[in-house]
Amino acid sequence: MRALTAIAMCSLALSACGDNAPPPNQQKIKVRSAEQDQLKQLDAMNLAIGLKRAIYDAGYTCKRITDAGFVGEYNNLDMWMAHCIYDNKQPPVDWAIFAGPHHKPIANV
Repeated sequence: MRALTAIAMCSLALSACGDNAPPPNQQKIKVRSAEQDQLKQLDAMNLAIGLKRAIYDAGYTCKRITDAGFVGEYNNLDMWMAHCIYDNKQPPVDWAIFAGPHHKPIANV
């Protein structure tokens, strides 16, 4: 009888292992800043100015933005694209600018 009880207890303990599924009613929380929403309201010229400022604030340069736009969302960040060209022989650069609720944009090549 003890052996049967021990086997039943072990099988119950093992059946509880590996159940890593999230609760079915878990909601994702989305935090946004007013600046994220304002970027989507800008016209093409002011968007280029704002993205260029983000690139310069990150310590990089951009002579002129010829194409820019909203790409999508990534981990609670808005991803924007800017295509920069330069007057000298430097090749054009495509930038990804991430804007989030932390009020400081992040520019990446």
